[in-house]
Amino acid sequence: MTDSAGRTLYRFDKDTNKPSATNCTDACAAKWPPATVQDKVDLEGVSSALVGSVTRPDGTKQLTLNGWPLYRFAGDSAAGQLNGQGVGGTWFASTPEGKKAQGAGQAPAPSASASASQNGGYSSGY
Repeated sequence: MTDSAGRTLYRFDKDTNKPSATNCTDACAAKWPPATVQDKVDLEGVSSALVGSVTRPDGTKQLTLNGWPLYRFAGDSAAGQLNGQGVGGTWFASTPEGKKAQGAGQAPAPSASASASQNGGYSSGY
């Protein structure tokens, strides 16, 4: 999954999808900025039944896919990068079904984009 700018969207294994809960805050959220939403979001190539949001501790709404909160990675400096894949064994690019993308080195298919690897020097699990 990518956002409208082609940036990879990730999911975090320490979050939950049923119910949706985000556990990446403060320093974690600085490295893994949440994909936030203000209104209804349409994801190209994704079932609308899988798209939602969760309210973060700061009150903002975070985009979810199949219940999993989605994030960007500060170590991805350009569209198509996948530097966050597998970081800490807990961060993975999201598939259009909200599952973990397998492998590394290639960004997810650009057909699944949100309209609203290496670790890139970030070795911690968040």
